Amino acid sequence: MNKIKFLTDRIKNDLTESRIDWRVALLFIPVAFLTYLFHEFGHWIVGEMLGNDMVLSLNNATALSGYYIDKTHDLYISIGGPAFNILQAIIFLVIIEKTKSIYAYPFVFFSAFTRFFSIVFGGISLQDEARILSMLDMNIYIRYR
Repeated sequence: MNKIKFLTDRIKNDLTESRIDWRVALLFIPVAFLTYLFHEFGHWIVGEMLGNDMVLSLNNATALSGYYIDKTHDLYISIGGPAFNILQAIIFLVIIEKTKSIYAYPFVFFSAFTRFFSIVFGGISLQDEARILSMLDMNIYIRYR
């Protein structure tokens, strides 16, 4: 019983003495969701700009018909998502540089994290980067079908 009280007191002390800005920590939740949507929006907007009727869902952006107008559009649309993640990171790095706002860091973190995660696990399944390299015939481990 004494050990439990010690642990709860320790946790309370750590939380009150912590330098963690809980507003920033809680900001990570909606930012993760928004970053994911922004990534999918990148696929969607590139497809629309190329003239395809696109459908945007929570985890996918694809042609309404199931086929792109031109076979090369698959490559460009695949590049759209990661390109938007890079764009997001650059925009928020500039915001951090100009404003010194700690609230912009989660936007940079998730942009980098999602792309890093994709690259690390891209050999396991067809993530965007693996698909792009496959289509360019640069990935010796995965062949896009």
